[in-house]
Amino acid sequence: MDMKYSQLVVFLVICFTKVHGRTENGHCEPTELLPYTCEVHLVEDAQQPITIVIFDENASANGLQIKGHLKSIPDISDATKKLVKLNRLEIRGVGLKSVRAGQLAAFERISELDVSDNQISELDAESFKELRDLEFIKLHNNEIEILPLGIFDSNQKLYYIQLNDNKLKEIHVDTFHQHPDLNFLYLRNNQIEVLSATVFRNNNKMHLIHLDHNRLKALHNDTFKGLKDLRFLELNENQIEILPKGLFDDNTKLGYVSLQNNKLMKIETDLQKLRKLISLNLTGNVCISQECEFKGRDCLSALIEDVQQKCSN
Repeated sequence: MDMKYSQLVVFLVICFTKVHGRTENGHCEPTELLPYTCEVHLVEDAQQPITIVIFDENASANGLQIKGHLKSIPDISDATKKLVKLNRLEIRGVGLKSVRAGQLAAFERISELDVSDNQISELDAESFKELRDLEFIKLHNNEIEILPLGIFDSNQKLYYIQLNDNKLKEIHVDTFHQHPDLNFLYLRNNQIEVLSATVFRNNNKMHLIHLDHNRLKALHNDTFKGLKDLRFLELNENQIEILPKGLFDDNTKLGYVSLQNNKLMKIETDLQKLRKLISLNLTGNVCISQECEFKGRDCLSALIEDVQQKCSN
């Protein structure tokens, strides 16, 4: 079988039935490379409660996709109570507007949650409280303006957080303080104007940070302090004017740095300390507009020398 197709989860549609105003299709099937995944299709009807019972014969399934048209997460705990191995939940592109406290209680064992591509604008501080084994969360392409204080405090195993394409204007200093295992953080295309100097203070295993396409104007020299495993940093399409002295002193493993299309007038941090650097993009700035992406150490050395000459005063 072609590898490209063997990685797809194939759903065998047996039947569609009307159950109390909701269209239901419940089926589970394995693929060669992926374990059982189940799919249920629901169409919301405010006049009718959910009374469906499905998946009883599929206790080995570990993934569930909820599809249809929904404003909030439905209670299908009766339908899924026998999915004792469930660890992946996907509710993408169904029109969700909120995730309220307790709505995910039936999925307390999951390690992966995807509620991307919805219209979520409202989250509670305890929206994800029961998900203590959560490692991956995808919230991108929603309308989130605020992350309530403590929203991820119960999810201390988080490894991957995806928040691209929302409307976030700020990140509270304690948002990620309970997450020592956080490796990947995506905050691209929001409206963030300020980052606290200690917002990443407990994230020493961080490998990648995407903060591009925001409204950042300044960075504190301690912003990335302690991130000794940081490899990828994207800050392009902001309004940053200065890279302060010592900004990257702890980030000696940085290999990829993008600061394209900012307003850099001064670069005080010592880029020569970044011995692992293989890609640096500074195009579209005030004091310099050059890049050296995967072109070798000589190219990078020449670029850093130009930075010293053009951006140090």
